[in-house]
Order: sequence, then structure tokens, then C-alpha cells
Amino acid sequence: PSGGGASWTDTFGLVIDARDARGNAVTDPTVALKTTVTATLEPLEGFETVETDVATRRVDGSFRSGFIPRVPGTYSVTATFPGGTVTSPHVVHVYLAPAPRLVRATMADSLGSIDVRFDAATDRALSGGEGSCAGLLSDETVRILGTGARCAWSNDFVLTLYTGKDPIAMPRTALSVADKIELRPGVVRAKLGASRAAFGAAEIEPPLNPLTVDAHLVGPTTIGACDPALFTASSSTGAGGRPMRYRFGVTSEHDAGKILERIRSLPANMSSSELELRWDDLEPGGVYAVTVEVTNFLGAASTATVTAIKSTAPAPIVAIEGPEIVRTTPGASLEFTALARLPSGSCLRQSAASKIGTRIAYAWTLVEGPSLDFGAGTLARTSETPRLYVEPRTLEFDSTYVFRVEAKLAAAEFHRASDTVTVKVGYDSIDDPVVLGPSSSPSGAALELFALNCDPMLADSASRYPWSHRWECWVFRGHDDTRGEACPVAIESHLFVDADRLVVPDGVLTAEKTDARFEFAYTAAREPTVPAGDASRASRRKTTTKTVHVSATPTLSTRARFTSRVPGVITPSEQTAFYCEVIGASGKTSDVSDVSFRWSVVGKPSGFIDAALDRSVGGADSRVIVVAPGALNPGEEYAFRCDARDAATGARGFAECVARVNAPPTGGIAVLTGDSPPSPVELIDTLAVLATGWTDPDGGVRYQLTYGPAPSEVSGGIPDDDDAVLVTGGASGRALIRFTLPAGTHRLYLRVSDAIGASTIVPVTLTDGVTPAEVTAWEMPEASASADGRRRMLQASSGAAAMAARAWDR
Repeated sequence: PSGGGASWTDTFGLVIDARDARGNAVTDPTVALKTTVTATLEPLEGFETVETDVATRRVDGSFRSGFIPRVPGTYSVTATFPGGTVTSPHVVHVYLAPAPRLVRATMADSLGSIDVRFDAATDRALSGGEGSCAGLLSDETVRILGTGARCAWSNDFVLTLYTGKDPIAMPRTALSVADKIELRPGVVRAKLGASRAAFGAAEIEPPLNPLTVDAHLVGPTTIGACDPALFTASSSTGAGGRPMRYRFGVTSEHDAGKILERIRSLPANMSSSELELRWDDLEPGGVYAVTVEVTNFLGAASTATVTAIKSTAPAPIVAIEGPEIVRTTPGASLEFTALARLPSGSCLRQSAASKIGTRIAYAWTLVEGPSLDFGAGTLARTSETPRLYVEPRTLEFDSTYVFRVEAKLAAAEFHRASDTVTVKVGYDSIDDPVVLGPSSSPSGAALELFALNCDPMLADSASRYPWSHRWECWVFRGHDDTRGEACPVAIESHLFVDADRLVVPDGVLTAEKTDARFEFAYTAAREPTVPAGDASRASRRKTTTKTVHVSATPTLSTRARFTSRVPGVITPSEQTAFYCEVIGASGKTSDVSDVSFRWSVVGKPSGFIDAALDRSVGGADSRVIVVAPGALNPGEEYAFRCDARDAATGARGFAECVARVNAPPTGGIAVLTGDSPPSPVELIDTLAVLATGWTDPDGGVRYQLTYGPAPSEVSGGIPDDDDAVLVTGGASGRALIRFTLPAGTHRLYLRVSDAIGASTIVPVTLTDGVTPAEVTAWEMPEASASADGRRRMLQASSGAAAMAARAWDR
């Protein structure tokens, strides 16, 4: 800086290519000059910008260099050579760059986070206080984000704020004034740090496509003569991490006065998601339509209705868990769960043994839609159980089905109740095609590319809907060619073949003077097409590109690939092997005894690949590498690159393959039901967790319920050991999980996995969908010797996952 007396010195190598007056290169080593140049930037006092015009001429042997000043001030530049020094006639005034400007704060579509965007790349506050919002935002902003809010940089331009418990930050809506996101001054600067600090505030803008509210009302459609009825909307979705409001109503031609009294007794803030009715609140033989309007904090609302008939005789209480209308695709599996229990006959003075029995029989049928075979397969095995499982590719696209479950008393078959669910089937997207083949090839060598395609909606044997294929090609000559041109006619003649394989013969792909880059675009499509206006955004036509580098120098034809259960997709919980292959002239893998390999991940630091590998198998310089479980982030894509070099010939080649890491299921909830006892007795009292709304394109959603100590006892919370597993369930999109707990205070957690291993762990909440469920199970009283013996027996198995009391509802 000016007047500071500090200097900045940098050293760089200099090679002068000496030539005579005719342009001939001087090859005499005594004449050629190779030296090291040291440039020193000396700050000067009192200097101002020189305003004179200076003509810059370049002569043979000249060179250019540059430097980046690290601190503001006034500089002059002096270059020191072995024969003397040269000082620039100019001085340089260096100022701090303008501060990054906060341009927008937008609530995410999920409603659980806010994206704060800057107009320039930032230094991410030098990653100080990672995860904490207090060092980045004003105290008022931290307060409205809720307790435990987190802040993380999505990239250099975007800071994402994740709301905590009880947030009150509101975007601009028709009914509310927007809150502001205010930066803490002096913290965030430009990416290189040589800028002023960002400051200011921005109003929270509403999400572009906000999460919609979907009201789910679960309740019996037939109510026994002596039974109470519970209608719950706790499985409704669209809360965005905040409490929702529930407004209940009822309509009937019969007397509904007692029901309206129950509704008026609910909390005035409409926080209750349940309406509980006594057995005598409804008239025998009456038909009642119970409705609920569910509203989230943005004012978005949805309504659901259950029509219930009050029976004059005892009847099972049954309801299909979940919404009345389910939207799915042919490639997804479905599972419907019937929640049923035995009725009461006390008001009619009928004993359970003689009139009601001890067992409920189930029967699932299809009452509307294209015919299904309930006599074979999974439908046959599950149609007489509480759960009906529909395998992928069972339902037809663009169709509507209505399934009904009938529950009847085994002791009195005519005492029965039923419920229905409507299924609307849309369209699946075809998977992104994967083009396999070498990424580098010698000039003039033959080339073979082939594509892998997969359609979750239709089997490959469905000849009525054939695949269509199209290949296109562009070539880029040299490193500076960014526009490209159409490939030569000799290549074009091999492209317009409706096949998933492309073969280019010898002598066509050439690079004579400069390297060439051939880009092949492959498009796959399959009927039926998605109708215009379809809201699912399914795509039955997709395009991908494959780049082949052809070098004018000796090149190895190199191919990279990996093996997985799903083409192009890595399961994060499993090891994944990657292979680098050198292809010979015959198209087969050639001898690689003289070839060395080096793997890297495009766009990642050099040490990233080493940290991701299972070192017991091999390092990044092996032909075959193995990525360790959990090394890659679910939902992200990684481009793995293999560089190969032949030590004998000096030929080089490389290949890349893109791998997508499978993401875990999303969109669901895990709620401790309202009928779970608040103070259970260890290993005796049964609690229930409702898991619903979880979806995954890979299907086969599975649940594992675990427990951990309350945060006040031990830090960490989420358990990893098998002793903490309460219930391991089978494949199920929705489930009511019943379990018992050992003595102590516990937090509950649900691990949700998909069919190929990706999983996420979420805390189980209370019915408000926000407050973590914390349950204290009390020790059993030791009133007698026999009780003491039972207590010891139960304690011995308190940590086992296979307890008889820990089971799924059947």
C-alpha cells in the first residue's frame, strides 16, 4: 500500500525462443536463454496515475506476464533480469472491489428453507462457523428463522437458510407482509476476499412452485352400534415444517348436534388434527359426511371428506390409511393398508365371544378400472390380508382404478364394513439413456458406441410400443473451436440408422494437423407420448451426448465404466467398482502391461478421489478402483475420468463416465399417533408411528424404526447400533408401526430406504408435524414374585430387535 513500505515479490520461469532476422530458430544451447525472473512490486509514496500516452511495441523475444495485487494501494512494477532491471512507466492504483450485493431472498418450494442470492461470487464468509446462522445474519433474522436454524452455502452465489423449530419468517403473500433477511455487516466478501463487505437486507419472496397442501382424512366409513369414531388428518402433507390449521365440519340429514358440540370444543387455534366422537354422538342408521379443511402457514388449503354410516349392529371399524385419491405411475409399486379393529357390543349387551369373536377377515377387490388377476401372484397372496401390494407394471397408464377392502367379523360374516381408495395412473419417464464407448480414439480408428435404455413403465417385450433412436454428430477442430461444424459426410452416412448402436469404420474419424473433438448426440424415445398439459412432467423422449477425442498424436482408445444394479446409478451404501480399459484395433481389451492409469473426479480437488476409494482394494493409479460405501453424496452426479499412458510408445488416452448417486426417499412424514399412551409402561404398552407420503422412483420403500437417548442425556441422538432397532419392516409405501419401549426417556427415529439401498433418517414428530416425539417409558411395578420374574425376562430381551411385541400391524 502507498506509504506502507511493504513489497510483493513473485518468481516465475522464463524461456526465450531465440530466432535470427529470418525467423530461423536458434538451437545452439549456448545462445538459447533459460532463466528465472523475479518481479518485485514496490509501493510508492505520493505517486499518481500517469496521464501520458505510451505506445506499446512488441519485438521478437518479448514476453508477457501478470500479477494479482493482494492489498489495496499504489504500485510500480520492476522486472529484474540477469543483465539489469526494467521499470514500468506506469503506476497502478489498486482499490477494494465492490461488495457482493444481496439481490434476492426466495423461499424454497419445500417451504423449509430460504435461498439468499448474491450478484457476484463470494468468499463464503471464509466458511467460518459452518452451519451456524449467528455469524452471518442479524440477530432479528436468526430469531425469525426459529430455534436451531442452520445456514449452509449451496455455491459461491447462494446461501441457503434452513428454518428451525417454530420459525415465523414469512414471504410476501396476499395476506401477509414479507419479513426481511438481513446480513451481519463485515462478514461476506467477494470470492478473492479483496472487496468491501456485503451488507443490507432483502424481503423474502414467495416460492415459485410452492409445496401444495394435500388433506388426508382417515376415519371409518362404517361405525358399529357401540363404537366411538376417530377421524384424523395428521397424515396431511404440505406443512413445510410448520404447524397446520385444521377446520372440521359435518353434514347430515340426521341429528348432528352432538358432533357440532365436539367440533366447537376443539382448540380455538385449530391446532388439533383429530376429531373424536363418542358412540352415542351419532344416530343408528344415520349417514354423516365429516370434512376437514387443512391450511398451511402460507394460506394454501385442501379439503378431504369421509362419509360414515352408523350401523345398528356391531361392525368392524376399518379405513384405508392415506388419501382417498392416490396418484401414481405404472413403474411404481403400491401398498394399501387397512386399519381395522374389532367392534364393541357393550351397549347392546352382546358378549365379545358369542357375537363378535376375536378375528377380522379381510377381502380386497377391484370395483372399477381395467381388470386385474387376483387369482395369481402378489395380488392373490395379499388380497386377504390387511395389506394389498401392487407390483410395478401391474396398472395401465392413463387409467383409473378403485380398490375396496371389506372387513368382516369371522364370527358373524354379515357384520361387515368397507372402505375404498381411488388410484389415478399417469406416465413414467424413460430413464436417461447411457451411451457406452471410448472417450478417446487414435486418428483413423474404427468407433463403436451403444446405448442402454430402460423404461420403468413398460417391459422391453411390449412390442406394441417400440423404441426409436436417432444419432447426430458435430466436430470441433482444435482447442479454440467453440462453434463446431457438421461431421463429414462419411460419418453422416452411418448416423441415420434407427438402432441403439453406432458403428463408424476405419479411416473416418481423423485428426490430421490438430486434435478433434467429435460430439455424438443420441436421442431415445418410446410411445406412448405424454398428453399435452400433463402435470407430471414425465418425459418419454430424452437426449444425451457422448464426446470422443481424436488426437493427431499417438492415442490410446480408452473406455471407462462401472457396474451397478441400475445402469448409471450408484447405490451409496454399497461398494462400486470402476474399470478403465484400453481397446485394441479388434475392439477387444488389449494388453495393458505397459500402460499406467490415473483416476480423478472432474471438477473436484485432486485429493477427492483418494478419499473416496476403498484403499484396501487399490488406489487411484490402479486400472480398477472401488468407491467406498458412503463416500459420495446421495442425489449428486460425479464424472469419473481415467487417464491412460503407454510407457513404451508415449501414447495417451482418457475416458469419462458419469455416475448418479441414488437419492433416498423423500416427501413423507413420521408421526407418533395421538392414541399412543403419553406415559407407557416398558415393554407392555404399545405405541404407534404412522409413516406415510414417502416416495422414491426406485420403489420398494422400507422402514426401520429406532430409538435414541434424549439430547439431555447423551449428545448425538440418532443411534447406529442394532440394539436400538425397534422394528424392521417389509416393503411398504405407507405403514402404521406398532412397538414397545424399554424403560427410559427416548427420541424416536425412522430410517426410510428405497429398493436399491439409499436411505435417510428422520426424527419422529408429534401430530403437529414439527415437535420431536420424546417418550418416557416407566419401569414395570414389581408387585409380586411372578411379576418380578416376568420383569427379569422382559429386561433380558429389552435390547433385542426381534421382540414379539415389536411387530407391524397385521
